[in-house]
Amino acid sequence: MKEDKASLPGIHATHMKCLDSATKAAEVISRLALIPLLTGYAPKQWKKGLDSMIPKKEGEWRPTKLRLILLLNAPFKHNNKLIGKAIMQYGEKKGILAPEQYGSRKDRSAIEHAINKRLTIDITRQAKINAIYIANDATSCYDRILLMMTYLTMRHYRVTKQAATSSSATLFEMEHKVRTTYGILDESYGGKDWTPKPHGIGQGNGYAPALWAGISSLMLKVMSDKGHGTKLRSPISKVFLHMAGYW
Repeated sequence: MKEDKASLPGIHATHMKCLDSATKAAEVISRLALIPLLTGYAPKQWKKGLDSMIPKKEGEWRPTKLRLILLLNAPFKHNNKLIGKAIMQYGEKKGILAPEQYGSRKDRSAIEHAINKRLTIDITRQAKINAIYIANDATSCYDRILLMMTYLTMRHYRVTKQAATSSSATLFEMEHKVRTTYGILDESYGGKDWTPKPHGIGQGNGYAPALWAGISSLMLKVMSDKGHGTKLRSPISKVFLHMAGYW
């Protein structure tokens, strides 16, 4: 975890990095973070989030140009990063991440995928193939993920039941406060009083990119199974390609 990334007031990533691994303090903090992963327990202090808005671009402070960030407890966020790492490792090892999925994956980049898109469009035009290209930005995609889908996706990628339960339960009963220019509001919303129950894992969650990669891979597989996408055969290698999108 990077030291310049904000978290909920209290223990910060910097504190965790400064600990000497041979000390009792490091052992205590490590065990306190490990217990939820092993038991499915959701600590009360983890069920607090702070909503803060930052500009998407420097100097842009209009409401439509702001990004909502959910600041989480640092040990909870660290645990979620471990879960996200496990998701990606299992997906790569078992080959269940869609080939169209480039986001959050090693040795793949947005630039390469942009080239793939450009080449597909060129081949489509040269071969006179009827095609429609749709550019779609999944707005606030992390905030729209169903928490039940969050749990099922983690289990699909072989995250333990206890770890998935701890993480999902923490988000499910999270009490939110809002940070403004004038400080943190005393009032809160959410917690056990959510009606109806919330969805969304929050921008800034440690496993958000990996979880979205896992979910979008399944979405791409469904689209491919239904026959959607572009079907091409390479003129030189004769390799057949069926791509449902560029993710």
